Amino acid sequence: MAPDLVLDDGSRLAGHCRTARFLLVTRDPGLAARAGGFADRLTVLPGPDMLVRPDGYVAWAGEG
Repeated sequence: MAPDLVLDDGSRLAGHCRTARFLLVTRDPGLAARAGGFADRLTVLPGPDMLVRPDGYVAWAGEG
């Protein structure tokens, strides 16, 4: 399960999990821009690199 992190914008990750969408959390503007084509299925949030599935499990996490 994804931890309930406080994101760079001050919001909590758990609050965004209620949307039942993939959550891409990243500080990399290039990665966020490439994800723009998936805006109908994916929400981009500011924070440490990870992809959270709609069920709240981490599908991928960066080294940081």
